[in-house]
Amino acid sequence: VFGIRVVSAAGDAGLLRLLLRELAHLLDTAAVFLGWLWPLWDSRNRTFADLLTRTEVRRVDRPESDVRRRAGAVLLTLAVLSGIAGGLGYLAVYRQDRAVDQARAQVAEQGPRIVEELLSYGVDSVDADFTKAQSLTTENYR
Repeated sequence: VFGIRVVSAAGDAGLLRLLLRELAHLLDTAAVFLGWLWPLWDSRNRTFADLLTRTEVRRVDRPESDVRRRAGAVLLTLAVLSGIAGGLGYLAVYRQDRAVDQARAQVAEQGPRIVEELLSYGVDSVDADFTKAQSLTTENYR
């Protein structure tokens, strides 16, 4: 896509060598980024990772524009799918938190009215309400 290829002395680098090269890039970074600057002094423009895995980056003929368009479409599709997956994950993880927040809001809004209804006795029904409340309690509660 970008007109470059990683190769070894034998030709194409291969998947295992490329994976090792990516892991070896940690050394490029660990050495206070000196490994990333090393290509400025190396005659073949290799990083520490390239030196360890015996690879180098070479320019190849510019790819046809259709390859770039396809790669862009694939990357855009993957980005959209990642965004959708992230959104669905967010909804799944925080669904219970939202339900708790809604319940708290309902209690805050309706709670005082419910307590007022429970504790408000009329003068004419105090004895009946007290008897009913006593019948609802258990022996363990008493």
